[in-house]
Amino acid sequence: MMHWIDWIVMLLPVCLVLALGYSLRRYVRSVSAFLAGNRLAGRYLLAVAGMESGMSLMGILAMWEQAYRSGFAIGFWGTAGALVGMVMTLTGFVNYRFRETRAMTLGQFLEMRYSRKFRLAAGAICYVSGVLNYALFPILGARFFIFYCGVPSYVSCFGVTVPTTGLVMALFLGIALSILFAGEQVSCMVTDCLQGIFSYLIFSIIVVCLLYKFSSDMFITVFEMHPPGESFVNPYDTGNLKDFNILFVILGIIGNIYNRMAWQGSGGYNSAAISPHEQKMAGMLSGWREGLGRLKGPLLMMGGYILLCHPAFSSQADQVMSLLRERIVFDSPVVTETIRRQMTIPLALQAALPVGIVGAFAAMMFMAMLSTDTTYLQSWGSILVQDVILPLRRNAFKPAVQLWVLRLSILLVAVFAWFFGMYFQQVTYIWHFMAMTGAIWLGFAGTVIIGGLYWRRGTAGGAWAAATVGVTLGCAGFWFQSAWPGQIYPWLSDNNPGLLLWMSEFFDRLGSSLPIAKWEVGPKRFPLSGAEWNFLTMLACILSYVTVSLCVRPRIFPLEKMLHREENATRKSPVWNFQRLLTITPDYTKGDRFLAYLTLGWNFYNVGVFLVIVLWNAVSPWSERAWMHWFYYYTIGLALLIGTVTTVWFTWGGSRDLLRLLRRLREAKENAADDGRVEVHYENPGE
Repeated sequence: MMHWIDWIVMLLPVCLVLALGYSLRRYVRSVSAFLAGNRLAGRYLLAVAGMESGMSLMGILAMWEQAYRSGFAIGFWGTAGALVGMVMTLTGFVNYRFRETRAMTLGQFLEMRYSRKFRLAAGAICYVSGVLNYALFPILGARFFIFYCGVPSYVSCFGVTVPTTGLVMALFLGIALSILFAGEQVSCMVTDCLQGIFSYLIFSIIVVCLLYKFSSDMFITVFEMHPPGESFVNPYDTGNLKDFNILFVILGIIGNIYNRMAWQGSGGYNSAAISPHEQKMAGMLSGWREGLGRLKGPLLMMGGYILLCHPAFSSQADQVMSLLRERIVFDSPVVTETIRRQMTIPLALQAALPVGIVGAFAAMMFMAMLSTDTTYLQSWGSILVQDVILPLRRNAFKPAVQLWVLRLSILLVAVFAWFFGMYFQQVTYIWHFMAMTGAIWLGFAGTVIIGGLYWRRGTAGGAWAAATVGVTLGCAGFWFQSAWPGQIYPWLSDNNPGLLLWMSEFFDRLGSSLPIAKWEVGPKRFPLSGAEWNFLTMLACILSYVTVSLCVRPRIFPLEKMLHREENATRKSPVWNFQRLLTITPDYTKGDRFLAYLTLGWNFYNVGVFLVIVLWNAVSPWSERAWMHWFYYYTIGLALLIGTVTTVWFTWGGSRDLLRLLRRLREAKENAADDGRVEVHYENPGE
């Protein structure tokens, strides 16, 4: 149970954020303000708020699951993606062109580029995929706080015993809905920005407490206790890891390129900037926050893992495991194991942190949950209205009516998430569940977005082909993952054991020829992870889009017209070739140029260090102890240094942009016609 001091520390910042979010109701007077904050946000506000909305409580739990299974080792290979991320950020890949279209939602762009029918279909697919993906968030948030705060699993309500998870989910969803209905995207941006500022300050304090409590010797003692092929610190000794391995990292990097801006969980932020240049600069700034954000899971897992495994804390570890046994009441062994895997680190952290900091950690997690709930509810609810219902109407909604329809749609998403959480039994890792549900949309979304923004020969027919293939394979993958333990594997075991034997031999040979990954054909999980199935779906969608676009009425689409570049035809190109590489335009101030060069230099430094270590190990491999020292003293130390600098930097920038946003909102003139409809249609080849 939490101390009363922890409850005060937890509730005080949360109440302040809720009060501010509700006070912004007067600024939402139009659909544009509801969905995109009237497109008045600055770069720092978008960077801080966007990162906070993406750093969900579910995401942190997923990182704990991954880190508890693979430690720090696999994360080393993720550094290879820094160069890719740098190029996408500096060039404004996808984001800049999308903002140039002046579309308020992705669906609006799809109608401009392909057709209204495709917008309808894509909007419906995106909505279903997103709602399914989000539906696991509320139950995980409720379960976390029930376990962490020591709330009973069941309570008596009017003489009837009911599970606490349903009540807690309803409470949290109700809080998120109250903020949304008060100020929508304006409230989301402001509250997410404040939560981001608070969260990183709290996170820094927690990490300092953990480093003070657990010495480097404890770190080394615990993390060297792993068999060969499953090292938690040596990235060259991970060949036997099955769930999170080098292939998982590689597919993640590919997916980040392919699905650039495709996921619409935070779609309001994609069109909220005051200009395309500010949108691009916000993406550049986000890279500085992501470094510390990616270490949230491993750093916190480190503290909990040491408490559970080091002999000096055996009595506390026994108490944690005893609490887990008491609070997990599921009968299914697979579900029980899934919940134990998710809740072990939270309870261990509660035992490791002092009074006051326990409440601060709970406040950080509540803010992470609330920021994502508000953002995702707004995004998925608005997609149904803006990209499915609105294009079907011959006449536009009145602004007041459209706002209420949007609120009703958001409420429906919350209701579905509540029922899904109460009755769906999760059996796979969180990352894999997110990949499989997201694949229904993401399998083809990257193809139609990148193809639509960069390839003049892409056609509506090609988009339809990619969507058909993507949805079919995405739904098949989701069914395989969910039905494998209880239906598919038992049926195959009874009726076709030869096929299971063939599958086992095939994946064994594949694992032997591909040393960066291992597969297992067993009764618990489908052999292919969500990321692996998603990658195969992407390849099939790209092939179908290109093939059909080239074969069915190939034409040249007027991209320059859609991007409104004809209006700026007299703009001069940058003078330096180096500036062209960085896509530095006349919009850049001296400060913007400095930030671009600084970001480029920082990423080159990280990539350079990565290459030096790879070459060093190719000549003289490091020992396990050397890797431990590297991760403890360099990786963690550098993350804390950058985190301290960026916390001060972004606190100043975010606060400044918040004040500017409120001033702009007071002065803004509402445009009732800016409601997401497409008034100008371009030539849609292949329709």
